[in-house]
Amino acid sequence: MTDLFDWRIALGDIGDNGIKGSHTATPEECKELTRVTDIVSCDRLVVDYKIQPLRSGIYRLTGLLQADVVQRCVVSLEPVKEHINEPLNTELRPTDMLPEGVQDVEEMSILETPDFAPIEDDVIDLGLIVLEHFSTSINPYPRAPGVELDVKDAGADGPVNPFAVLEQLKQKP
Repeated sequence: MTDLFDWRIALGDIGDNGIKGSHTATPEECKELTRVTDIVSCDRLVVDYKIQPLRSGIYRLTGLLQADVVQRCVVSLEPVKEHINEPLNTELRPTDMLPEGVQDVEEMSILETPDFAPIEDDVIDLGLIVLEHFSTSINPYPRAPGVELDVKDAGADGPVNPFAVLEQLKQKP
């Protein structure tokens, strides 16, 4: 995918009791994040995490991703501020220990397997996990306060018909 956040953790650094840590995105990483996710700005991104061994080769990542972002309103294009407070809870496994159907990391979808992430070459790619959680936690349809989509229907009293606008255009000279 991308090496946006080079926040890799070697399994050898985790130990028997686990490891706790925190990463804060640099201004350069925040700028690149806005480009990758097509948002206006990311003013802050911080992740606090804990990785604990569960059993042979399997780990649990827990923590909290916090971010302050600005997106464009889908109606007015005005800037819309959003605070993200996304919990992390992911099981980490070597690719050969992933559940049936998620062996191909390239085709692994966060919607199909939200509780698992791969460990490759004895390294946990925390940056990739954070990017995936961030991307799915931003509001896909941000709206400025008080802004509503103004949809007028050709049939004034009936239910809204999505094709009514097209019908109106068809009838114009």
